[in-house]
Amino acid sequence: MNVDDPMPPSATTTERITHPQAHSHLFYLIRTDMQARYTFINERFLKKFGYTAEHLIGTNSMVSILEADHPACISAVDACIAAPGIPVPVTLRKPREDGGFYWTEWEFTLVINADGSHEIECLGFDVTDLIEAERRVMRQEMLELTLRKEQEFNLLKQRLIARIAHDFRTPLAAIQLATDLLARYVHRLSDDKRDEKISGIYHEIERLSSLVDDVTAIMQEARLPHDFRPEHFRLAPLLETLIDRVTVQDSRRHSFLLTVDASDVVTADFGLLDIMLTHLLQAIARHTPPGESIRIDVAPDANAPPAKSGAHQALRPLHIGVTTAHTTLSDVDLSYLFQPFYKSMAISEPTHAGLGLMLAGYAVQAHQGRIDGERRGDGLALAIRLPDAYPMR
Repeated sequence: MNVDDPMPPSATTTERITHPQAHSHLFYLIRTDMQARYTFINERFLKKFGYTAEHLIGTNSMVSILEADHPACISAVDACIAAPGIPVPVTLRKPREDGGFYWTEWEFTLVINADGSHEIECLGFDVTDLIEAERRVMRQEMLELTLRKEQEFNLLKQRLIARIAHDFRTPLAAIQLATDLLARYVHRLSDDKRDEKISGIYHEIERLSSLVDDVTAIMQEARLPHDFRPEHFRLAPLLETLIDRVTVQDSRRHSFLLTVDASDVVTADFGLLDIMLTHLLQAIARHTPPGESIRIDVAPDANAPPAKSGAHQALRPLHIGVTTAHTTLSDVDLSYLFQPFYKSMAISEPTHAGLGLMLAGYAVQAHQGRIDGERRGDGLALAIRLPDAYPMR
């Protein structure tokens, strides 16, 4: 269509428009011919948007429509042609002087005139106040949600810091007492007593290590909801490093069996994945009987269709499975596993504050993934599913 080839204004008259909203003070009413040229515009539209009939009648209507809304407008017209007489809804915007938009809702309908010609009749009304009110409510709800989450995190931090400040003194005092006894009376102690004191020191060191992990968890929590930086990397080296790290700290002497699919390139936040898998493996090790194996299987999700090919090799959504033959976790434990400060009744010795798996859960959410756990026989099966592609910054 040629916008420089206007139709003469005399080609249409107000008299032939019999629509009840032709002279409405509330609704907009316009018509265009099948070349998208204006044939009728009511006064409500002209006054609202600062046009004159002489300026618009006969010109291409797309000129007065925001370019970004052209596809929606064209689709609506195509739908009208496909179903004459059936109104087709469409939302269009008009620029405002303050840089914002007027939001307008329209119904486009193909009409057939008495002379047999076809036109697109467009009935619209202003919904700017409604949309802006909805957005204000949404912004307020998001603000309140963010504030509640921040208050919850602050409360968790206060509780944890209070616990740590108190609990640090206990293992330090126990270690000091045991080492003093060994230093002063080592020659008077029997072998069993020496072993008992040394074992007690190791136990208190483990408690201190747990407290240090909780302090680290507080620091990690601060970045989880706000900072997501995906990158491409191979997953196998990360998992091998994590297993080495967890094995060093594992007093129960578990064996970790790792199987990784050959195509293990993933797109994820390396730091968050590190946090997620570290806390997950540590927690599972705490709930697995000593000396048993913990199996980790990594592969594309066999139940999901392949992703579209891009700059990198296409992969299905990633599946990370962690299984054990036996577990101390009950079905009730699994229901609360990712809640802050939750501790299984199966563990009696001093342990972590109960934040590790909560952080793992947040890391999964940051990746728009999911994590599920279930009892499988006497053992445990955890499944993490992560989407295969993320927008790069």
